[in-house]
Amino acid sequence: MGNGKIDTLKNVLKLETEGISPIGTIGLIILAVVIVLIVGIFLHKMKGVAYKRVISAMLIVAYLVIMLSLTILRRPPGSRYGFDLDINLGFGLKGHAPTVWGSAFSILNILLFVPYGILVGNTLRLKERNHMMVRTALTGFVTSALIEITQFITSTGNFELTDLLTNTFGAFIGSVIIIIFLKLRRENSK
Repeated sequence: MGNGKIDTLKNVLKLETEGISPIGTIGLIILAVVIVLIVGIFLHKMKGVAYKRVISAMLIVAYLVIMLSLTILRRPPGSRYGFDLDINLGFGLKGHAPTVWGSAFSILNILLFVPYGILVGNTLRLKERNHMMVRTALTGFVTSALIEITQFITSTGNFELTDLLTNTFGAFIGSVIIIIFLKLRRENSK
């Protein structure tokens, strides 16, 4: 990969992390996790919800806070406004010229939702793997749609169909990864 492409990737990463407050994000994570923990303890005592489920919920909520920090909370309201239904993954598909910039954004959007897909897929743990993949991808789609809609309403980002598709694909990849991991773990425990 040439220096120009590496510089472009560095610029994309810098742009996508600009405005994030690590201390603020950590504070929000702690607050959200404590709230989920308190609710989880209550549900454990009243309804017998397993602590394993509570821990899974805590991890998902912590990751959602990170996602919100990256997608919404780092920008002031009114700073960006737009609605883009054109799909441009940056790889030269659908008549678009391939660009490192567009490809980097698509890859980052996919990677953003892979851990989410792993966490949600692990929480669902349905016996039927296809159902788990579909439900995890659907959860990723709904979560991504909520983020895109929030960005549009608050003008903290553009509503982009490309983001919706890449995020959903990332959640799907995460579900495939957890399915493979659980299968390997099952086989090793025999």
